Amino acid sequence: LIYNLPIYVDAKEVEDMLTDVLFGQLLPTKLYVKFGRSALSSGFAFIKCDTPKDLRAAVNELSGFRTPGGTVLSVSCLTHARMLALEGQVHKLKREAYRPDSRNLTVVGNLPLDMHGDDLRNVLSTKSPPLRRGDVAGDDMGNSFGFAICEYADTVHENLLSSTQAELCEAADKGVACIPIAGKPPKSKMAPERRACILQAMARYLKFKLLTSKFKGVMSKKIEDPKKS
Repeated sequence: LIYNLPIYVDAKEVEDMLTDVLFGQLLPTKLYVKFGRSALSSGFAFIKCDTPKDLRAAVNELSGFRTPGGTVLSVSCLTHARMLALEGQVHKLKREAYRPDSRNLTVVGNLPLDMHGDDLRNVLSTKSPPLRRGDVAGDDMGNSFGFAICEYADTVHENLLSSTQAELCEAADKGVACIPIAGKPPKSKMAPERRACILQAMARYLKFKLLTSKFKGVMSKKIEDPKKS
């Protein structure tokens, strides 16, 4: 497992960096950087190598590597049992991305390994829309893999993502990514009062322009031939 990767950049760029810069001629059999339908990096990835020798070489290359963004990578080696559990959690995450209500879901990546579900839910307990579920992915022994799936009561908007990330970064004391599983989030909804105020202002402005323009009265003129007018 690789942590502290650049966040909120194209996952393909992160994958290319790991493949070209870090590995050289050593290519892993599996490299997971992109999770869900979002094209953005969540700050973590995992690789799987053919042999223990290749794995040790990869760890030596990765540990302590400083990325172009200034973050220093950390690496956690997994036993075979934990790798199987991790692959199961990743497949579960990918299935969640295609749920009908997937716009209510986010991936939280690059969490500290000592932050568990209760800690995550306490940080996000005051969010709106309310948090329904905050599950930190882990193995059967309760050891965290450093990422989580959060489900909210309604669609996740940009404002919620930015505020969630800020609070999690403060709680974790490190860069934490909060990525919508379904891809780019919709813009935040405008309050009805604000929308009504804007529409009234637009109506007044258009009425003023119509009355003062050189086309004054054209709207009330009878159109004899609509096709030519």
